[in-house]
Amino acid sequence: GGEAAGHEQNFWRNYGAGLLLMFGHVQAMLFYAALLPGFVDLASLTWRDLALLAEAGGIDSLWVYDHLVFRMAGEAEDGIHEAWTLLSALAAVTERAELGTIVLGTGFRPPALTAKMAATLDEVSNGRLILGLGTGWHEPEYEAFGYPFDHRASRFEEAFTIIRSLIQDGHVDFVGQYHQARDC
Repeated sequence: GGEAAGHEQNFWRNYGAGLLLMFGHVQAMLFYAALLPGFVDLASLTWRDLALLAEAGGIDSLWVYDHLVFRMAGEAEDGIHEAWTLLSALAAVTERAELGTIVLGTGFRPPALTAKMAATLDEVSNGRLILGLGTGWHEPEYEAFGYPFDHRASRFEEAFTIIRSLIQDGHVDFVGQYHQARDC
């Protein structure tokens, strides 16, 4: 009823600095789920419903994982929606909450394309993108999608140079051992 809805909004204002959205299944971090018993059936919500509920309740930011598949020993395999597509959809249905990646794997996309996608999403979301970058760690998804898993730190360093240069300066001319962006 009205009391439950009021409690939900107070919950988001008091406890929700950010909300992690994982899709394959719609889940919120266990912290949030544990604090909402009886008020919201998270399993019945779509990503859109959850994002709108969180934003209406005053949440500051929405976060997605950049994983392609989870394959953990002894656990069922789990797919997950692709992060850029999901962030674009979140940008279209929300107005205020910042949108972020925990953490965008630089090994999944060419770095110049990543910078272009980030700039575009930041523009269409009115400056709400928080771009988190990292090397990635889950080797089975690299293998499944055909991406190299070796030399991740060196690959990340080169990718970061390209992405940072394009976002900050709008231009890069870089040739490395693993990545290149010529007069880009």
